[in-house]
Amino acid sequence: MSKLTPPRTAPAAPPTVGSGAEVGAWTPTNPNAAAPEFIADFYESFTREVVAGGDAGTVVDRYFAPGITQIADGITLDRQRLIDHLHPVRKNLTGCRYEVHEALRSGDQLAAHFTIHAELRHTRTISTEVFLFGELTPDNRFRHTTQSTRELKPQPTDPSTA
Repeated sequence: MSKLTPPRTAPAAPPTVGSGAEVGAWTPTNPNAAAPEFIADFYESFTREVVAGGDAGTVVDRYFAPGITQIADGITLDRQRLIDHLHPVRKNLTGCRYEVHEALRSGDQLAAHFTIHAELRHTRTISTEVFLFGELTPDNRFRHTTQSTRELKPQPTDPSTA
């Protein structure tokens, strides 16, 4: 499990209105990357910026378009609820790894199957399987996502269960 490092990009200026329209989008490491690499790059970069601190709204606005809707397991998050979700992530996450199993992209549509391995402060490492369907803007921010997730139980051969 890798420890989180500061983001590789300079932080954007804080938004003046809070709509997300004022902040520049993140820049993929490789703009021509295949879908699996794009997903890994997106979430690894987003997670680094989240835990690095700074204004949570600015971070959200760099990765998600104004008017973002994210539906995860039937729960709809708008921009503010997504920002609110980041506060416990910042408090509890100490390390994270993304394992992309499959991802496909066609134009602005993206589908991905990946696992998040998250190391939490004072507890344990949890692994969450994610099935994501999303719509991207031309600058590679998510406009909408629908996700189904499930927590994976550690396997008996996993050293963390010993």
